[in-house]
Amino acid sequence: MKQFVKINNMWKEYDGKTSISNAKVRNYNGKLEINLNLKEKEMLIAEKWEDLNWEDTEIFDKSYKTGWLSREGIFYGCKSQLHWMQAILVHKKTDFDLEKEGFIKITLSELEYKRTKAIFPAKFLNKKLSPTIAQIEYLENQMGIDYKEVFDYFQEKIEEDECIL
Repeated sequence: MKQFVKINNMWKEYDGKTSISNAKVRNYNGKLEINLNLKEKEMLIAEKWEDLNWEDTEIFDKSYKTGWLSREGIFYGCKSQLHWMQAILVHKKTDFDLEKEGFIKITLSELEYKRTKAIFPAKFLNKKLSPTIAQIEYLENQMGIDYKEVFDYFQEKIEEDECIL
């Protein structure tokens, strides 16, 4: 079993060999942080990273505008560029698996002045897998994208690698 500590809304692994007032921790990517005071921090024991509750962290927080949109129209917010971590730690899948299942990735366009965009991989589009009404309603209501615009755009881009809204 491993010992984890929540620091600045992110889980880190505590090595357990150092004192709590002068601790060493590692983030999910293995980056070491030293000389940390863990007193009064939330701590948990778990077998692996995937067993932790990631709600209210940069990995899973509905206050973010970026994240994953499920087929049911449920939004799983995460910090931009952390979609892959959320896929693994929250959904227990790869980001590729989520895309294959029809999740829509909502992210920021680096080329368009940080404009929010929705990505639906068209290479998996078929009669069984197109954006759901729940997804389109979320995009309309939360992102201000017109349904007809969404539908027409998907139809135009169906032969390309991915659809970006």
